[in-house]
Amino acid sequence: DSPGAWSRTNRLTPDAVADLIVGGEQVAAFVEVDLASMTQTLLRQKLSRYLAYAADVAWRERFGCCPPLLLLTTTPTRAVTFMRTAERLLTQQHYADADPGGGLTVAACGLVRTPERAVVETCWTLPDTNLGEVTLTEILTDRAHAQQDYTAWRLHRTTVVRRREQL
Repeated sequence: DSPGAWSRTNRLTPDAVADLIVGGEQVAAFVEVDLASMTQTLLRQKLSRYLAYAADVAWRERFGCCPPLLLLTTTPTRAVTFMRTAERLLTQQHYADADPGGGLTVAACGLVRTPERAVVETCWTLPDTNLGEVTLTEILTDRAHAQQDYTAWRLHRTTVVRRREQL
């Protein structure tokens, strides 16, 4: 069962889906590997499919919140170039219902050939490249918090709907 099953026209096929434990919470992440064989145009098209997946809330049935997209590529420069594109596309994206778990988090790292370093080092670039680099743990902790917020939000929303139906 892959996340690609959500649409016939918008296939989403990550290179890997990682299920990780962060602060006692299970957090999923989509992993894309780029060995500098993909053009920036192809990477942008992949990102557009992830954004459509998030906007369609296709993740809701399988994940506690929208999994982050983690791009492992060959150099920090290539990661920053991708993130500049991601920043432009993310500012155009709108999510329904102010859903705290629905936004797509995107991060890139230039350590594809040394993934063990990518797990522990401060090397991940976020869409606002002026913020500097962060650790994978920081990214996943943020998603774990979003997952908790999403769970509380869904409970509140379900309660409100139930009370309205009762009235």
